[in-house]
Amino acid sequence: MSSSPFLPLPAGLDIESTEMIEDQLVVQIVSTRATSPCPICFSPSSRVHSWYTRRVADMPCAGFRVRLLLHVRKFFCPVADCPRRIFTERLVAFVQPWARLSNRLVEALQTLGLATSGQVSERIGPRLGMQASGPTHVRLLRALPEPPRTIVRKVGLDDWSLKKGQSYGTIFVDLETRRPVDLVADRTAEAVLPWLKRHPDIDLVTRDRAGAYADAVRTALPSAQQVADQFHLVQNLRDHVQQFLDRKKEALPLIQQTDTTAPLEANRACASVPGPMDPSVLTYKERRTVLNRNARLARYEEVMALHRTGMTKGAIARQVHLATSTVSGYIQSQGFPERAGQPQSRQFPPYLPYVQQRWQEGCHDPQVVFGELQAQGYTGPAVVIARLFELWQTGTIISSRGRPRKEPAPRRLSSRRAAFLMISSAQKRTARQKQWIKQLCQDNEIHQVFLLSQRFVTSLKARHAEALEDWLKRARKSSCAEIRNFVKGIDLDAAAVQAAFSLPWSNGITEGHINRLKLIKRQMYGRAHIDLLRVKVLHVA
Repeated sequence: MSSSPFLPLPAGLDIESTEMIEDQLVVQIVSTRATSPCPICFSPSSRVHSWYTRRVADMPCAGFRVRLLLHVRKFFCPVADCPRRIFTERLVAFVQPWARLSNRLVEALQTLGLATSGQVSERIGPRLGMQASGPTHVRLLRALPEPPRTIVRKVGLDDWSLKKGQSYGTIFVDLETRRPVDLVADRTAEAVLPWLKRHPDIDLVTRDRAGAYADAVRTALPSAQQVADQFHLVQNLRDHVQQFLDRKKEALPLIQQTDTTAPLEANRACASVPGPMDPSVLTYKERRTVLNRNARLARYEEVMALHRTGMTKGAIARQVHLATSTVSGYIQSQGFPERAGQPQSRQFPPYLPYVQQRWQEGCHDPQVVFGELQAQGYTGPAVVIARLFELWQTGTIISSRGRPRKEPAPRRLSSRRAAFLMISSAQKRTARQKQWIKQLCQDNEIHQVFLLSQRFVTSLKARHAEALEDWLKRARKSSCAEIRNFVKGIDLDAAAVQAAFSLPWSNGITEGHINRLKLIKRQMYGRAHIDLLRVKVLHVA
């Protein structure tokens, strides 16, 4: 029997028989080559010494695991002075010497390992008909050859954390092919310098504002053009603006006002009126209860609306994804069915007009009104009335434990958030954010910093190199010390910043690969050693 299209074999191997044993397909394979070369002297031999059987796992076939019984031969070496008198024929096109896995199965397991981790591959491999332990997956990944080296002319480098706050590394990315080319386990100039010296063809380097990278590039590649990353330039500006706003906290606008005249409808949870409730004045537990109740109310209203159109209960249940019994209960109820034990009891709404009337008459004692309601047949809790009275009187809500709880006091816009707004594009601001900017700019010094920040960011994004010098002159005359400090930092890296304003290259591709690197680390549960991490990062699918 020759090779099967379901189980293709290289020339010189034929299928002798197949047998199904439990969930495994066992295939007997024999070698039919007339001669085999000696692995030492490479002399062909046709003198057979003996036969033996190798057990090799192969790719699954039709969903079944495949186990190959490979019958191979041993030969006598024809060269008398060869140190290998007897040798086993090699089938390197199909399986490596001493290997228990076929070449194609190894490639499949390596691909699976690159996409996941060793433990995940061990769990999902059997479902794909490829069973291997986690250490085997890791060993196969480490056996992957180095990617072919190419000439790199434009490279981006940035740091990444191997262990945040403790150890860092550096990634190198070819900006032209958009592929990572190497990882090193440090971010110092001494660690980066040897790699740069091994690539003298580099003529452009994009980097962040770190001085270590600048010094390394200047030493190893003195003729290479350095380009400061746009993202880090804007980030540096935002940090200085935030430091400035920390001094101007009193000028930051209020973003939350106390409303002491909230109407009854603003706190339906306390008023016990059926309908969607505002959870903003409740405790966390009460808020969760109210949100769940509002969701059930929305489903109830949807069911009733579909029922009024003439749909059957079964059709309604399928459309809204509810049990038919639940839909039937909704339809048969006289109103929205409240759950027992919740504060928004159905028995309170009939007494609400009387409570409002007593409040308007000047009776602000909840215990007195509670006694009067009990005489009328009310059996609910007194805390509902107490909450209403506290809300109407002072805007203070009594919690479910009986302790008074005031509404949040007004607070100011944080300096960090304000700094983001001052460098953001006007087209991306919401109406509320535009109002905050207007309030911020009422302060003359903040208004000047805002104009400088907007002009810098706009010129950088549009790559108006001619506008940089004029901006630096204006910034040096600014009364804001933080902006002047930012200009001093630019002067120390003037050539790279000028290149960022004029050249189309940036470190965005490098930042994207750092995000991918972080994903790989998390897939490996944070236990990725640098050698294995390097393999998974460099072998881009």
